[in-house]
Amino acid sequence: MAARWRFRTPGTDASVDVPIDGRFVVSNGQALRRLAEAGMGIALLPRWNVTDALASGALEVLLPAVEVTASRFDLSAWVLYPSRDHLPAKVRVFVDFLRAGLADLT
Repeated sequence: MAARWRFRTPGTDASVDVPIDGRFVVSNGQALRRLAEAGMGIALLPRWNVTDALASGALEVLLPAVEVTASRFDLSAWVLYPSRDHLPAKVRVFVDFLRAGLADLT
């Protein structure tokens, strides 16, 4: 699945998907933030993760008039766990349960 960012104007339902491609593939939010702060490119990060960097000027919002997401607007659920290498069965069962329960909402 190709990476994409979805953009929309606040207050509308219309969105535009833009494919994203770059030299780095980073799955760690802190690493992604540090790369952006070092001037290595742009990043899509949650505001709670960059509030201090925005306030200090280390990062800036590039498109303040639009909303952007890497998933779906108004319907996202995130499950955080330490590693996929040795995922406990109970975590896998819980994730599968959530996926099945939320499937009807899509």
